[in-house]
Amino acid sequence: MERLQYAVSKETLQLMRAKEICLEQRKHGLKQEMQNLQEGEDAMLRLDQMEALYYELQLQLYDIQAEVLRCEELLLNAQLTSLRRQITERQDEVVYYDAYESPDAMQGVEEPSAPPPSLRDELSQLQQRTRQLEARRGRITTKKVYLKNKKEICIINHNQKIQQRQGSQDDQTSHQALQQVRCLSLVFIPYKLATSIQLQLKSEVYVRLGWSH
Repeated sequence: MERLQYAVSKETLQLMRAKEICLEQRKHGLKQEMQNLQEGEDAMLRLDQMEALYYELQLQLYDIQAEVLRCEELLLNAQLTSLRRQITERQDEVVYYDAYESPDAMQGVEEPSAPPPSLRDELSQLQQRTRQLEARRGRITTKKVYLKNKKEICIINHNQKIQQRQGSQDDQTSHQALQQVRCLSLVFIPYKLATSIQLQLKSEVYVRLGWSH
């Protein structure tokens, strides 16, 4: 069962890394398109669309990177479980050699048996390998927290940018309406018609600015 889980996690990790590379390439290509965008009537609209797509790609990339870290952590946990099992087995063997004495050894005729040097060396290597993997797992945990914070900051910045842009558009629309009111006041038209148009435009300005009249 452990081998099956390890194989599945390893295959998933390879798939996520391939997706990560694909998304990075799409982001790079989209960034180049945004930089090379030519001026035109629909230039700003296209720029807004590409920026929205770039944002969605970035969020997808964060999710995939989080999945990569999750798979790496699963693989490390599987390796650590196996190493700890081996360490327990080797420690039991060492304890056996340390505790066991033959009848002749108990009578002082021969020396007590001692664990082979290779066994202690192997145990030491397993323990060292375990410490290395635990350190790697700690770094993965740190990366997961860092990645989560980056995603949250990205979402906050994006929402703030949308709000600022919406506010700028409302201000620009209100300014244009006021300019139209001034122009209409200079044109020779019947007084009642001019007054009606001015009131309509002012009403629109008030609505966009959130005023009451």
